[in-house]
Amino acid sequence: MTVARAFCKDRDATLRSLDRDRLDRFLRKWNQPRPREWIGDFWLASMHKARLQINAFTEAEKAVSRTWLAQHGYTDAIGDAGPCPSCGGTGLSNSDCPVCGVSNPH
Repeated sequence: MTVARAFCKDRDATLRSLDRDRLDRFLRKWNQPRPREWIGDFWLASMHKARLQINAFTEAEKAVSRTWLAQHGYTDAIGDAGPCPSCGGTGLSNSDCPVCGVSNPH
């Protein structure tokens, strides 16, 4: 199995689990950016938003994610959803913000 295929298989299984510990293990294993500390249910919202972007997920799985996001006050938008509620940042980086990993631009 190629590295890319292994990554996708692991990613999809992690996102299907909707498990925080498994998400943290996945991010560390694949050296993916992550906040120093997850605040509230942002980790779960991130997983649901990711599920909507991946073709391997069925429409039924995506419907579960859309419903969860709507019920918890989130949109299914990626990137243009506005600034981080913690630091006000609007892009990705590997900084100290505990929510998004973006340094405070102010």
